[in-house]
Amino acid sequence: MLGKIETLPSIAGKIVHQMAAEMVQGNLGKSADKPGAAAAMFTAVFDRLFMESATGLAWQRDPKRGTRLFEHHYGLPADQLAASMEKAAAAGRAAAAGLATSEALARARVSQLEEVEQLTKTEIAGVKVWVKIDVSHGETPRAHGTLAHLSPVALGRFRALSDEGVIYLVDWKSGRRKPEHQAQVILYAAYQLRGRGVSLDRQRVVLSYLADGSEVVVQPDPEAVALFEQQLPAAALEIHSRLEPPGEINLGPEENFPRTEDLSECRLCRMLEVCKGKRTID
Repeated sequence: MLGKIETLPSIAGKIVHQMAAEMVQGNLGKSADKPGAAAAMFTAVFDRLFMESATGLAWQRDPKRGTRLFEHHYGLPADQLAASMEKAAAAGRAAAAGLATSEALARARVSQLEEVEQLTKTEIAGVKVWVKIDVSHGETPRAHGTLAHLSPVALGRFRALSDEGVIYLVDWKSGRRKPEHQAQVILYAAYQLRGRGVSLDRQRVVLSYLADGSEVVVQPDPEAVALFEQQLPAAALEIHSRLEPPGEINLGPEENFPRTEDLSECRLCRMLEVCKGKRTID
């Protein structure tokens, strides 16, 4: 059950991603096409899930579908809870509003979709991995789509990006830029290459930062992808070697998994109750 606990930032991000999926597929009509309307839609869902978490009843009945926040489960002091809630809500509202004006979303809405919020298992360098794709699409317009949705600037960028046979994989970012995002680009590229047979020269990964409306379009580096595929099997083998018996799923002696020395990592760890034996945040 503890594995299903969310944090305020993570639940805000999930709401934004779900909104993006619905908007890309045209399921929300024009109800979220304005920044204010999109932000209000986010707020309604965020507030509902926050209240659901506060009671914890839905989570206790069905941990997979119910919502329970780390901040509620571990009893964050009221003042810290209010501050954390407002910070996550503000970031979520900004990201949701950004969806309404996102050029990446506008392009996806008129293009032939490949995957939308899809969790897929594939094999990379002999290792089975799970990858969740926010949205991927080709440059071919959908039969019912129209480029009239795009602003003149967005239309120009769409034309510039639309090389023949190129597949665009969009990763929505509701927060700020982080160095690890470049590592995600390499994983996505390997997934597209090995799981879907899309050569690296036909790939573009779009990191769409919704809060400030910026985006980074990356053509994967073949050398970086090759190095990732070379290192992945060794990393997987090292993890499996800590399990007993070797290869057993999620079962291993505690001494093989020492606690981190960086206690700041514990602040939002869902397994705090297991590790410390009590529900306290020190």
